[in-house]
This record gives sequence, C-alpha cells and structure tokens, in this order.
Amino acid sequence: MLKANLKPEHSLNLGMQKIRFILIIFIGIFALPTSSFCQSEKITELEADLPNYSGRKLVRQTVKLSRYYLSEGFNDKAHDVAYDAYLESKRSVFNDYIAISLHQCARAYLEKQTPTAVELEKVRQYLLIAFNKVDGTDLNKLILENNLLQNQYEIAVAKFKGEDEPKKRAGLAVLSDVLKGKTNEAEILEEEIAEGVENNDGKSAQRSNAEKTDKFSLNGDQGGLLNDRLDRLMKEIKNMKLEQLQQEYLLTKKQNILDSLKLTSVLDSLDLAEKEFELAKLEFESHKKDNVIALQNSQRNVLMAIAVIFLLIAAVIFIQFFNSRRYNKTLSDKNEMIEKEKERSESLLLNILPAIVARELKESGKAAARKYDKVSVLFTDFKNFSKIAEHLTPEELVNELDYCFRKFDEIVVKFGLEKIKTIGDSYMCAGGLPEPNGVATASVVRAALEMQDFLLKWKQEQIDKGSPYFEARVGIHTGPLVAGVVGSRKFAYDIWGDTVNIASRMESSGEIEKVNVSEATYDEIKDEFKCTYRGKIEAKNKGHIDMYFVEELEDA
Repeated sequence: MLKANLKPEHSLNLGMQKIRFILIIFIGIFALPTSSFCQSEKITELEADLPNYSGRKLVRQTVKLSRYYLSEGFNDKAHDVAYDAYLESKRSVFNDYIAISLHQCARAYLEKQTPTAVELEKVRQYLLIAFNKVDGTDLNKLILENNLLQNQYEIAVAKFKGEDEPKKRAGLAVLSDVLKGKTNEAEILEEEIAEGVENNDGKSAQRSNAEKTDKFSLNGDQGGLLNDRLDRLMKEIKNMKLEQLQQEYLLTKKQNILDSLKLTSVLDSLDLAEKEFELAKLEFESHKKDNVIALQNSQRNVLMAIAVIFLLIAAVIFIQFFNSRRYNKTLSDKNEMIEKEKERSESLLLNILPAIVARELKESGKAAARKYDKVSVLFTDFKNFSKIAEHLTPEELVNELDYCFRKFDEIVVKFGLEKIKTIGDSYMCAGGLPEPNGVATASVVRAALEMQDFLLKWKQEQIDKGSPYFEARVGIHTGPLVAGVVGSRKFAYDIWGDTVNIASRMESSGEIEKVNVSEATYDEIKDEFKCTYRGKIEAKNKGHIDMYFVEELEDA
C-alpha cells in the first residue's frame, strides 16, 4: 500500500536520491587514492615553486601549502609553514594574511588527536591575535571559522583537563566535522523519504474516510425511504379491517424482505466497484511507474550522449585553442626576434652612416653624393705614437687607443658633429653635414678644446700610475667639400675635397695640447673665441697659410 500511496514525483525523487547516494559512495571509494596522489603532487609543486614568489603571493602560496599538509595529516608541518606565512605577513604588514595564517596555525594544533597544554595555549594566543586583525577587513567566513575554532579550543581544553571526557570527545568530533564541511546525506535522504510517506499516508486516509462517509450517507438515504414508507402504512392500518391488516402485513413483510435484498445487492455492487477501482488504480500506478522509469532511462541516455558530445567538442576546442596559442606564441617569438634583429641592423647602420644617408640607402638602394659650401673638418693625431707603441703590447696599445677614441666619440655626439673615420692613430670628424648648420664651426672648436682638456687630465692620471700617455695635435679648417657613400660592399660615409687636405695640414702644422685653425675657420669664430695669430706658416704642398691658436672662449 505504501507504493500505491506515494506520488510519482516522490518515487522519482527517491530513485534519483538513491542513484546520487550510490554515485557519491562510488566516487568517494575510487577518488580517495587519486585525491591523495593529487594532493601529494600539489605539495611537491608548491614546495618547488615557493622560492619564485614574493610579497602577498608568497604568503598566499605558503598558506595554501599549509592547508595541503593539514589535509595529508602532517599537522606539525602545517603549523610550521603557516607560522612562516604569519612572520612574512607581519614583516610586510599584511593584516588580513596575519589573521589567515594564525587561523591556519590554530587549526593545525586543534586537529591533532591529543594537543598538549603548550599547544593549546598557543592556539588561544593565535585566535586572540586573529580576532583583532580581522577588524575592518572583508573576512566574514574567517570570522565564522574562528568562532568555531574557539569552540573547538574550549572543548579541547576541557578534554585535556578530563572534564566529561566522552561527551567532550563527541562534541569535538562533531565540531571537527562541521569545520571540515561534512554533511550526512544518508540522514537527509531518510528524512525526505519519511516525510513523503507521512504525507501520502495522510492523504490516503483522508480519501478513504471520505469514501466511507459517502458510503454511509448512501445507506442512510435507503433507511430514510423505508421509514417514510412504514409511517404511511401505519396511518392506513387504522382504517383497515383485520384481514386486510393481515394481508397487508404479509405484503409489507415481503416487500421489506425484497427491499432488504435489493439494499444488500446495492451494497455488494458498491464493494465490488470499490475493489475494481482500487485494482484499476494500482494498475495505473504500476504503468505510470514503468513509464517514469522508462523516461528516466531515456533521459539518462540522452544526457550521457549529450555529455559525450560536449566532451568531444570541448576536447577539439581545447586542442585547437592550444595549437592556436602555441602557433601564436611561436609567431610572436619570431616577430619579436625579427624586430630585435631589425633594430640591431638599424642601430648598426646608423652607427656607420648618418640617419639621412641610411634612410636614402634603404629606400633607393644608393645614396647620392652631395656638395656642401661650408663644412668645418677636424683632424687629430697623437705625437710619437709609434715610439709609444714599441713599449706596449698590441692588446695594451689597442685598449689605450680605444679608450681615447671612445671619449672622442662621446664629445662628437655631445656637440652634434658627424664622425667620419679613424685612420691609425688619427681621428677625423666634421660639423655642418649631412644637414647644414650655421653654428657648426663653433661646435667643432668647442669639441676640439674639450678633447684637449680630456687628454690633459688623462695624461696626469697616466703619469701618476707610471704608464705611457698620448699627446695630440688638433687642426681645423672650414670650406666646401663633397660627402657621400661610394662602392657597393663595406661602404662607409666619407668626405672629399681640398678642405679635407687643408684641415690635415692644420693638424700637422699645429702643436701638442693646442687647437690650430685656419684663417677661414678664424673668420667664423673670432667673435666667440680668443685666438692667437701665428702668422703665415708653410703647409706641405699648400704654400704659406695664415694660422691661429684657439686659446679659450671670448667671455672666459
């Protein structure tokens, strides 16, 4: 009768709950070793990755490692790791993680089977500090768990002191289950079944009472008809004779018997109809239950098919995404490599050629030579370079020369000049190209003075160390020339013209630690620099040329 009284949806719920309960047990049995293995793997990964973190991320990962230790039953290890997280949080003033790490320390001690008195005292201190640190932070869950830990702490203390030990132990076990988030699904399932049965039984009883009431109401109506008929007969009897009364009595008696038989027949029919109705209802419930089971099986098969399809689609999408991501990363790495090589090539090209010439070469494959009306050319040369080289190894000589020329390069860049080339121990640069500049001559003279100042300071340092040093002559001439790139391999930016030759003669006709300039250069700078006229001095293959020594700035 219990199956007949249960509603179809209750039967469905009970079936689903039983299946779910079985699945939970099945998954729990087979997932336990896998879960333990995964936890151990995660602990190993976290231990290896921990040195790579810092700041809040280091604290967060350390607390996470402590929780994994605790889930594996390593309470002391879990406490030590959580305490390290607390110290780091305290040092970095992370108040929220101070509370979280101390909360984890307390759990590590309280989940021991037999915590010591020292450990319980530490738990009390941990919880007190944690409660103070959660003020003003969004840690509602942590506050709740701390309250539960406080209760667990009190139970553990009572157990340690031996007060009502069985009851306290039971309370500790229940509280531990609450902290671990355990639920008893079997009890919930039994309550739902009991509730469904009770509701169905109540409805069945109500329906049965109603049917009985209807049945008794029918019998009452039949009895009422008989009483009315008897009353009518009693009134007629008074006017009848004895024989008539006897005959009438017999007829009435027979009629009563017939009515009684009819009433019995009606009651039997009602009982039969009720039984047939019950049988029909049971058969209907049986068919309905079979249909529900068939529908459940069909739905389960459809859901399994849909799940398989979705898993396949997800696998395909994941594989495509992974391949696409890998391809994009490879492409990005290659593009980045190409970009770096391009920048490196650009840097090397600009280190060899002026920017405007390099751009022209890239765009057209060649750079036309250009004529300039006024360019100041600077030459330097080290005195007695060959003799100094005899006392130095090749490596030492190149190192000293490289040091000086690197400093010259810095000075050239500082004053916006263009380095042309170095020839042995000679250095050549120019001002006013590749773009004409009205103040180029003054910039070239300033650069020459700074080169001589550098060499004087370096000379004193070398003398103090007892090492050889270089002394240089510097010459400058201003005039027209042609500049450009010639050839197709190992090309370089160069300048040609008589201006270059005269600048070279200014250098060879000069003196060490001096800047010797021609009259053409002097005419450009005489208002800015103080110069000393040297007279007409003969230059090789150029005759006599007016020359000047540049002493200092005019305002100096």
